[in-house]
Amino acid sequence: MTDITDRNKIQLELRHMNCGIELFNSIDEGFVLSEMVFDQNGRPVDYLFWNSILLSRSRPESRGALGKRIRELAPDLEADWFEIYGRVALTGKSVRFEKKSAGVGRSFDVFAFRIGEPDSRKVAVFS
Repeated sequence: MTDITDRNKIQLELRHMNCGIELFNSIDEGFVLSEMVFDQNGRPVDYLFWNSILLSRSRPESRGALGKRIRELAPDLEADWFEIYGRVALTGKSVRFEKKSAGVGRSFDVFAFRIGEPDSRKVAVFS
């Protein structure tokens, strides 16, 4: 026999999860979680997508970016994007900026912040 208290807890948790999903889906900004890739000299040179919500909103042709590197999707992306996100990943200092990317073909209003410890090298971006 299932404990009614446990079932009620599970139902409540599911309602909260659904509320979070609805909230996330209603935000008009994109969101990306990525892991920075550094070369042997410690310079940030690429990043690996852990999700693709921002890209699929800003560039519909890029749906399915999960697990891919930005260099695969936007080979002409300017190097300063990697420098900015690399600094965020290593220092943990969040940044907010506006920047145009000729490599992607549009402008971005960005808020970037580190997720986890410095050795995880993960950066989250709202744009």
